[in-house]
Amino acid sequence: MPDQVPPHSENAEQAVLGGILWDNGAFNEVREIIAGRDFYFGKNRLLFECMERILQVGTDLDAIILRDELEKTGNLEKAGGPAYLEQLVGYAMTSANIPHHAKIVSQKSQQREIIMIGQSMASAAMQDREEPSMIIESHRSKIDQLALVGHRGTSSLLDCLPRALSAPTSSIATGFDELDNLCPILPGDLAMLSAQTSFGKTSFAMQIAWQAMWKKQPAGVMIFSSENPDWKVCRRMLSHIQQRSYHTVSQEVEGWVKARMAQIFVDWQTTDVEKMISKCRADHSMGLIHLVIVDLFGHCSTSERTRSENDRLGVMIRKFKALSNTMPVLLLHQLNREAEKDGRPALRHLRDSGHLEQAIQIAWFLDAPEKPQMGNRDPYQVDLIIAKQSTGPRDFSIPFLFRPSTLTFEERQ
Repeated sequence: MPDQVPPHSENAEQAVLGGILWDNGAFNEVREIIAGRDFYFGKNRLLFECMERILQVGTDLDAIILRDELEKTGNLEKAGGPAYLEQLVGYAMTSANIPHHAKIVSQKSQQREIIMIGQSMASAAMQDREEPSMIIESHRSKIDQLALVGHRGTSSLLDCLPRALSAPTSSIATGFDELDNLCPILPGDLAMLSAQTSFGKTSFAMQIAWQAMWKKQPAGVMIFSSENPDWKVCRRMLSHIQQRSYHTVSQEVEGWVKARMAQIFVDWQTTDVEKMISKCRADHSMGLIHLVIVDLFGHCSTSERTRSENDRLGVMIRKFKALSNTMPVLLLHQLNREAEKDGRPALRHLRDSGHLEQAIQIAWFLDAPEKPQMGNRDPYQVDLIIAKQSTGPRDFSIPFLFRPSTLTFEERQ
């Protein structure tokens, strides 16, 4: 019908724009899904393109900066005016799933493109001037371009030069000097620490959480712990800090310890990846956290329908990879049974690996050269195998001494 309004979603467009104002880090993921031309409303298209220009030069974005830029270019009123910007800021407080809204905007844009291509083909057929094969061929390139929607992110090195020069390069402090030197966790990294059951991966991650929280940066850590409730995580941390056994930690906790523990957050009930990411983005936007630890990755779930376990893990790893663009993420994962048979863990031993090896920037494995006896309380050597890293050497190991009595790791000299 000629008077029918083309497909669009004003709410989704506003949610995307407000969400970017709320969390600048979400823009990197959004721009992989949509571009300015995908917005139905001209004012929203103007706003998105203005946001893109501001963020590409590494400047923080908020409503005031956005308004100033629009005024400089004479586009403030075309973009809806000051009142509309205030409306978007209010909208941001309810934008919990920015990528989801961006996908809606993309889908509506594709629907409009399909309608336009269909109308053009119908008009050419009605004119009866060309062979059907010629009509089809002349529209094939448009259909092919439409099929590529979602494969965005292409830019010249010159375009991304300002962002490359202004990008943060300081690593997360793990508390282990050799590890920080040879395989640092950098901004934008998605890391995975894997081991067999009872090999200390949780203790190793808790030690990193404590060091990362206070040694380098005054920001906190979010721990999602499906393996242990919050009080057990706290007790593990105290065992490391006090250098006492898990069962004999002191009831008297010093003030400086309490102050720093207040910056480590534990969620042991949320397993839905979408909810976890939403919570992390909100806390990061308020400056509360700068590192996320997930224990265990395989216990997480997703609201998306999947046909197999590999598909499920693939969906989740992509979502965590997108979150790592905002802050580093460390996933703890279980090795499959083949690792025990083969003797030394490798990338092929990641349980239901699927897309994992390609998605992660860093892959660590914990392995004991001499397997300890069940119930052993004496210190023994554990190697941290660097199986993969995107910015340095791989396939080497760093020796540690693990003390079962205090659940702590020490670098061997």
